[in-house]
Amino acid sequence: MVNANWSIDNAVKIYQANIDRLISQFGKTVKLYFKTVNTDVTNINFDQIHGQGRKPSYKGDGPTETTTTDTMIALVQFNPKDYQQYNINVQQGKTVVRLKSHILDVPNLQRAEYIVPDVTTAGVIGARFKLAGTPIPKGLKTSRYAVSFWVEI
Repeated sequence: MVNANWSIDNAVKIYQANIDRLISQFGKTVKLYFKTVNTDVTNINFDQIHGQGRKPSYKGDGPTETTTTDTMIALVQFNPKDYQQYNINVQQGKTVVRLKSHILDVPNLQRAEYIVPDVTTAGVIGARFKLAGTPIPKGLKTSRYAVSFWVEI
């Protein structure tokens, strides 16, 4: 008789190894763009000695806006058919992107203002996408991956 727990644990390991392999071999680079921040600023919001607020002082002529970015690898699918089952509302003519990534990428995905997948698909090169809804944990027995849907902006 086969031990059922061994079979499930074995299946989970095989599943995870294959999904990891898919992401690493067929995944695309996705560039995440985070909220623009002001640099060259000495931020003094509250003067504790005088008990009042003060404006920030700048090291140069004024604030310098800096866009922070990061990259990740994810499986990218354009216009997937399953986005409708997750109640993603899309305007007519807009492109939807589904990313499948590791669950550890979720905090950055949620923090990103928008993403630009590095793909060569005609019509979407350099297109920007914003997160539509909350990333959905996925996996066999454990939530090791996440699926997120993004709508063209």
